[in-house]
Amino acid sequence: LEKLAQRGHETFLLYFHPDGHRLAMEGIQSFYIGNGMAPPTSGALSKLFRMRQVYGRFLRLLKKLKPDVVQAGWLLNTGFMAALSGFHPFILVPWGSDVLIEPERNRLFRGMVRYALSRADRLSCDAETVKQKILTLVPSYPEEHITVVPWGIDLNVFHPDAENRAQMRQRLGWEGRKILIMTRYFKPVYGVDIFLKSLPAVRRQHPQMGVVLAGSGPLEAELRQLTERLGLHDVVRFTGELASRDLAM
Repeated sequence: LEKLAQRGHETFLLYFHPDGHRLAMEGIQSFYIGNGMAPPTSGALSKLFRMRQVYGRFLRLLKKLKPDVVQAGWLLNTGFMAALSGFHPFILVPWGSDVLIEPERNRLFRGMVRYALSRADRLSCDAETVKQKILTLVPSYPEEHITVVPWGIDLNVFHPDAENRAQMRQRLGWEGRKILIMTRYFKPVYGVDIFLKSLPAVRRQHPQMGVVLAGSGPLEAELRQLTERLGLHDVVRFTGELASRDLAM
């Protein structure tokens, strides 16, 4: 959105999660259309009811703003609404679990995901695995209309810096060690426990290693206990979430 605005395009942000205001930027008109986000534990009917509450506002804004193109994200809310509106051209941006996990929860979610995918003029996803699952869900979708764009990094922040590297290793007391960094949230879907369980085998091949868990979440206590049980307390450091510049060091 920021790059589109910088290039002179008239850009609008429609959001219904209360945190959406954090994305507001200079040159971008933002519209809050109501809280359509049901709690993760909510059932399918609850999600649909919340979506219905904001769908009317979404349609009215489409009619008022008359955009040249609509780009929507999460398949089970914005993606489904954009598909349902019949607007074209329509770009859909699935990220991961909305394709890899949600369609397997129940038949309704699977139908909604397939509907949204099949009506998008273009799809942009973040991994080849997601692309292949899309083609499994909607075999007739043209593969050439799917673009895989991996998450990038800011090279102004993440770049080789031998001095900072040496200072950080000295601060950790890990000079000469191979260091692994895990940045995922401590939630079941990210498998941080599986990562930890693999470390004893890694340690056998690389005895002088260090591991940084730069994250947080509801499983932190369990992961700390697992670290102790695996005998990894001397090589695993829990740092909490780190800002990009701190992580780059």
